[in-house]
Amino acid sequence: MDYHRTPLVHNDDSNGAYEEVGEDERLVNKVHHRSGRGGETQGQEGYGTIEQGEWQGVPAGQYRALVAHATRHVALALGVDIPQPGLPRYVEPLYIYLRYAQSLLMCVVLGLAFFERPSWCQEEHDKCNNTHIYMNSNLPKYHPTYTDGIEFVCLSLLFAEMGLRYKIIGRDFFFMNTTLFLQTVLLALLLFDTFISLIFPIYRAHIWLSPFIRPWVFVVMFPAVRATFWQIVRIIPLIFELLVLLVLLLVTTAWLGLILFFDQEDDVPVGGPQGKHYFDTFGNALLNMFTYLTTANSPDVRTPIYTVHRSSFWYFLVFMVLGLYFLLSFIFSTVYNSYKTVSSDSEKNENERRCKDLTYAFALLDKTHNDTVDVSVCDHVIEELTKYSTLPQVHDVNALLGQSDDTKVITLPQFLELFNTLSHLQLHPEEAIGKEGFVVVPPKEDKPGLFLTIAHWHSQIVDRSLLFQRVRAILFSPAFDLIIDALLIINGAFFALQTYLFIEDAVAFKHQGWVEMSETVEWTFTILWTIEMVLKICVLGFRTYCSSYKNLFDAFVTLTGLATSILLQWDLVTSRLVRVIMIVRCLRLMRLFTRIRKFRTIFSAIITLMPAFISLLGILIAQYYFFAFLGMRLFGGLMYVGNPDLVGTAYDGNGYYATNFNDFGSAVVLLYDLMILSNWYVYIDAIAILTNEASRVFFFMFWFFTNLLTLNLLVANILDVVSVVLDKEKAEIEAVKERQQQEQMEAEDRQRALHGADYDYDTPADSEEIKRRFASQQEAIRLANARASIELQRRSSLK
Repeated sequence: MDYHRTPLVHNDDSNGAYEEVGEDERLVNKVHHRSGRGGETQGQEGYGTIEQGEWQGVPAGQYRALVAHATRHVALALGVDIPQPGLPRYVEPLYIYLRYAQSLLMCVVLGLAFFERPSWCQEEHDKCNNTHIYMNSNLPKYHPTYTDGIEFVCLSLLFAEMGLRYKIIGRDFFFMNTTLFLQTVLLALLLFDTFISLIFPIYRAHIWLSPFIRPWVFVVMFPAVRATFWQIVRIIPLIFELLVLLVLLLVTTAWLGLILFFDQEDDVPVGGPQGKHYFDTFGNALLNMFTYLTTANSPDVRTPIYTVHRSSFWYFLVFMVLGLYFLLSFIFSTVYNSYKTVSSDSEKNENERRCKDLTYAFALLDKTHNDTVDVSVCDHVIEELTKYSTLPQVHDVNALLGQSDDTKVITLPQFLELFNTLSHLQLHPEEAIGKEGFVVVPPKEDKPGLFLTIAHWHSQIVDRSLLFQRVRAILFSPAFDLIIDALLIINGAFFALQTYLFIEDAVAFKHQGWVEMSETVEWTFTILWTIEMVLKICVLGFRTYCSSYKNLFDAFVTLTGLATSILLQWDLVTSRLVRVIMIVRCLRLMRLFTRIRKFRTIFSAIITLMPAFISLLGILIAQYYFFAFLGMRLFGGLMYVGNPDLVGTAYDGNGYYATNFNDFGSAVVLLYDLMILSNWYVYIDAIAILTNEASRVFFFMFWFFTNLLTLNLLVANILDVVSVVLDKEKAEIEAVKERQQQEQMEAEDRQRALHGADYDYDTPADSEEIKRRFASQQEAIRLANARASIELQRRSSLK
């Protein structure tokens, strides 16, 4: 087997991929040459430990270098950063601190957009300050020196973090990683652009590329967002033919509408609506049919023509059926299937990339050129990896691979299986518990911390105390749950009465007696929920209590209610804050929904969907950021109160002046209206009047990338996760039914044995057949649950 030409990297450009390990390849060839054999098998006497003075004719120092380099390739395959030897002491801790601060620094860089002075008013400061005419988000706008200075500092820290990573993993491994190289290039460009804008204000007013580079840095910086971005890029070619078909449908229907209705106003009674307003030119007809496809202006386009020609309804009906209910639905189904295909291909490519790196590492460790590696060497590699990662500790490689303890070597397939398993368990460490070959309990510290000591004392007290055991039995009994539900309903009814009196501004709400009673009732419920929370923490322990999302939600609502009750008691809140407090208190009623199975299924699906939702949210943030700054650059300062070009338009008539591209906050709100297709044609028409017809392309591109791709991908994720969760729920329900049947059968067997009667079963063979069928169904349910769990873990790892 030829290992030495296996590519080391997983990027597209493999030129020179072998140059960086040329010396190690020569060492490998030297080891294989001195072994005296090509593919022959030597006896076990050839194996030893790395610490021996000479290894198969190669000095131990050289072989240790090979093992160290192979370990770094295994780390590259598993996504673990192993520092180079001989680094200064300050490098690694400083790198760790900056890695933790990376997300915060990136959020600061992106968040500066809300407080930056727009480029359109760099030379006309009075326009930015006159917010009554040039409306904006009313957020303070600081001088570019301050915002650019903060951005420069944050980018310098991010660039320093990349420099430390370069120093830690080394030049060769750094540039082998295409993502790290791209991050470095983008950060350098962003840092340079910010520096130039600090020195030359005229550059910031007319060029200033930083806002358009920031979203790309954000996408490349975070793995989940980056993976979702590549999914979207790969989906576009797969739906290209359908997009062409959609364009053809729009062109055809616009052409037909132009022929049928361009002179419709001649037939309209005096004062009636004009159809020519929508079909006077081909471009206008194409635009209105596209907007009609999104259902944003459905009555506006159809009604003027339908008023005169009732038969025109069939024209719009056929178009809507073909476009909305068939073609767009087909595009969505294609996006969904393409998402599954791309996800599968991404997993396959990742596995191939990992196998290539592991295969090359195996070649470095294969000292005898007989396709085997010592188990002791694998132990050494795993030990090095666990120092710098969350890999589970392996105490017996042979047990993990299912081979005898006296086996001293493993083959390439076993090597790949070993580290592929470790790669999976790095993401899901809970699966290592009880698995053969792993250390179940991590090694104890010489001096346990205060938290661990308190947790140990707590567990001893709870296990030995009869009082705690009784409290636990009460807290988790069905009767206690019913009491809590009843109190929640009473509390909800009291909230409803409070809200009604508050909205109606009733006299009773301001009466001193009602105020005192209201405070007493609220304090009573607050104390009850606080006592329940404290008792659960005492019984379960803080760590176990916090491991449940339901408990965390209850604690948040309880502590918020307690804090607000104290603030209200001391008159430290305003009237508007009182309304927020009332809303927060009503969140307690959410606990009732956890009692219903379907709601629990929905909550479970939402929690499972969170990684995918967060990554798609990152893509939406990048899209909003890019299009908001592009809109500010193109249309900033044009949409202001009193603009004579907007008088008489729908934008002016509806009073939409606060929604514009005058600053970043207002631009985000306008893009949100475009995303939900809420009167979006009003903004398109206003911008087209202020600029030209070509400006409509900006809005079409935003609709394409946001609505047609990103939001459809979100729906595809929801369908995928919900289908798995429902299958798992169905398997659990079947398991409960089968368990009840088994219990009933066992009870009947006991009763039959007690009375000596053979009823319910015609023959003993019938009873055995039922039991055999039950065991088979139980095994099928177990396998279905296992498959569902594996599928969820796989999708979570892909996200």
